[in-house]
Amino acid sequence: MYPLRKPSLEPGVATAVDTGLKIQLKSGTYGMLVSRFKLLKMNIIVFPGIIDSDYRGSIKVFFRNDNQTAIKLEKGKYCVQLIIQPYASTAAIRQVAADSMLSHTVRGSGGFGSTDVNR
Repeated sequence: MYPLRKPSLEPGVATAVDTGLKIQLKSGTYGMLVSRFKLLKMNIIVFPGIIDSDYRGSIKVFFRNDNQTAIKLEKGKYCVQLIIQPYASTAAIRQVAADSMLSHTVRGSGGFGSTDVNR
């Protein structure tokens, strides 16, 4: 996907950019917006975004410029990718009332890099 216009991204500011693209995803799927590598090399962050299958508006992308100066994105130049994935319904999730009801895993409740720790 690419910008509809030629937006200026100010340093350190999150900016919504309209792609002008409207899509219809199949029921049971969602779209995820992710950055293309060239923007990462330019210190421009694309905030991942989720597009639900029932959304019918124009797709907008949020960017943040981590440079010291403003950068203009070029109209018509690809800058984000849309990954379309199926999703499980909430029926696939089992809520538990107590920790003792959870099955045991090696990881357990560790998060935020805990799988990188030597065990």
